[in-house]
Amino acid sequence: MRYTTYLLGILINNIVLGYSSNAPNGYHGQYVSCASCHGGNSVSAGNHVSITGLPSSYVPGDSYNLALNLSASSARGYGFQLAVKDNSSFSGTLSTSHYGTRIDSNYLEHSRRVTDNTVNFTWTAPSNNSGDITFYLSALATGGSTGTSGDTTYLLQETIQASNTEKTLSLTAGTGGSVSGGGSYGYGTSATISATPNTGYTFSGWIGDGVTDSSAASTTVDMTTDRSVSASFSLNSHTLSLTAGTGGSVSGGGSYGYGTSATISATPNTGYTFSGWIGDGVTDSSAASTTVDMTTDRSVSASFSLNSHTLSLTAGTGGSVSGGGSYGYGTNASITATPDAGYSFTGWSGTGVSDTSASSTTVSMTSDRSVSASFSLDSYILTLSAGTGGSVSGGGSYGYGTN
Repeated sequence: MRYTTYLLGILINNIVLGYSSNAPNGYHGQYVSCASCHGGNSVSAGNHVSITGLPSSYVPGDSYNLALNLSASSARGYGFQLAVKDNSSFSGTLSTSHYGTRIDSNYLEHSRRVTDNTVNFTWTAPSNNSGDITFYLSALATGGSTGTSGDTTYLLQETIQASNTEKTLSLTAGTGGSVSGGGSYGYGTSATISATPNTGYTFSGWIGDGVTDSSAASTTVDMTTDRSVSASFSLNSHTLSLTAGTGGSVSGGGSYGYGTSATISATPNTGYTFSGWIGDGVTDSSAASTTVDMTTDRSVSASFSLNSHTLSLTAGTGGSVSGGGSYGYGTNASITATPDAGYSFTGWSGTGVSDTSASSTTVSMTSDRSVSASFSLDSYILTLSAGTGGSVSGGGSYGYGTN
């Protein structure tokens, strides 16, 4: 008798373990349910089985904390298998730490008989819009016997849709360029954007979240939310190099923004005159003060010419002069006075003569000059004497050549 009881205990134990073990894969109620192995009825979930926490629509990539609610009168416990699918493929990720349950090959299922009425689990939506997603559940409420007869299988299907996953990308361009690529994009997509600088500008960067490479004029934006991105541009700088030829100085060189007009000036030294600008972009090459159109780097030089001054020489009676003419500012013009026969040079009159008493001297040509040479007639003494017996008259001083 004791032996028979022992065998019966083994048989009962095996039957309970057979019920309590997890279900075979694919018995989640989409095509095959727990009723394939267990007796009893297969009915819709009704008020006995539900999933709470399901959103009306899912956002790709978001996680949802859900609860499987089990309730049946006179049930000794529950077994179940749940799968989440879009069409025929598993969708998203299931996780749970609830005692007596597990995740096996994408199925949430019992690993032993569950006596709790609530099983908590988490579902993370797929990263991209997968369309309609259905939660398939086959839940088993055990009947009064320890075998597979008298059980009830509850079937549940809950379908949720993707939320509006269109995200708006607003693009703006700062001064100096334009942008393209703004618009409406699906969640998680990569929107290609481009920045094009205007002539004379350079793209300097993107400002905003989600940009893959903020320093690249052509890049992408990760559209997991609405985005506002702006492009910045900087005005190109160009160098104006100014040089001055002999005889003056220049001002206005430096760095200028593209398209600006740089003001330049040439100042001649004393004795020089500005003669013109040499180089591209100069507005008026003959004006000492003008502008340069800075659409590129420029090299401009100013030319100066030495002023010329006229030396006018005149000679008084009794001689001649040489050395008159045109001379550069600051030069020393050599002049000479030559007396005629019977005349002597007596001096120079006029400004700038180095030595007015020298017949050969110089004139400082810092201005136009008028210089004249003077001469005087040489005088000679006529001495008369009378021999015995008479007298003479007419002796004295006489100019050269007089009678």
